[in-house]
Amino acid sequence: MKANYTEDDYGPNYKNHILEQYKLYVEMADRISHRRVTTNTFFISINTFLITITTFFRDNSYLILCMVSLIGFILALVWYDLINSYKRLNSGKYRVIHELEELLPVAPYKEEWNKLGRGKNKKLYYPVSYLEAILPAMVSILYVILLIYAMVENCL
Repeated sequence: MKANYTEDDYGPNYKNHILEQYKLYVEMADRISHRRVTTNTFFISINTFLITITTFFRDNSYLILCMVSLIGFILALVWYDLINSYKRLNSGKYRVIHELEELLPVAPYKEEWNKLGRGKNKKLYYPVSYLEAILPAMVSILYVILLIYAMVENCL
């Protein structure tokens, strides 16, 4: 990362300000991860609610089952897109953190990433985002099955 100023141009607080910016940026990356978990919790909760609703209407209302299936399927797609968005945002943030670490005496995040094989060796590190993406995929399949069930039951 190229600094906007040289240490001589910036003044005596140059190194302290780089360290403070680094700490703030690491904290912001952590907040993004927390928001990601909160988002997943929200989608798990809303899907649990929708699936619970279907148990009350499975024998009575074809239209409600179809609507719940379509709403749930759309929510699963949105959830999947949000997971990918958070993944890209976190990847960008950690690239910036690695670049900021070049201006510091040690680079713990970069070193950790190197020790984990930079994400290329699945035995050392399996990205959480891959596992996260399985949930909305499974839920969307569940809604497709529910829709098929509702359609078949309506025809019989």
